[in-house]
Amino acid sequence: MSKVARAARVASRQRTETITGAKTIASAETGEIYLFDMPNGADVTITLPAAQEGAYFKFVCTGASNKSVLIDAGSGVTITGAVYTLAVGTSTVTRAAHSNRILGFGDNHLVGDYAELVCDGTNWHICSAWSGVAWVTS
Repeated sequence: MSKVARAARVASRQRTETITGAKTIASAETGEIYLFDMPNGADVTITLPAAQEGAYFKFVCTGASNKSVLIDAGSGVTITGAVYTLAVGTSTVTRAAHSNRILGFGDNHLVGDYAELVCDGTNWHICSAWSGVAWVTS
């Protein structure tokens, strides 16, 4: 006799961590979602772990700030892909190619701005990234 169909259920939740200052991410933290609500003060740098195939991180702005939040891939490693900027107060959306060591949420970033990154073992790739203000790159 067959069983009645059941809805799929995810047995675990993704881990989240709230960042309020500089952070160096350990390789064992792959898969985490980082929520940042930076106080108005100095720019903050989040340093990614060494390139590792399959590593994944998501960064989400949960509070507005007048300072930049920079994601640093480290020496000799790049973050590549496309980033989108939605101009606040208009309907303009700008897509730009990105291929730099640093990807940053600019000054006055907005709640809901985010970036998802995955690593191929050599470099980091942007799965998706949106910002209400221009991105910081270097």
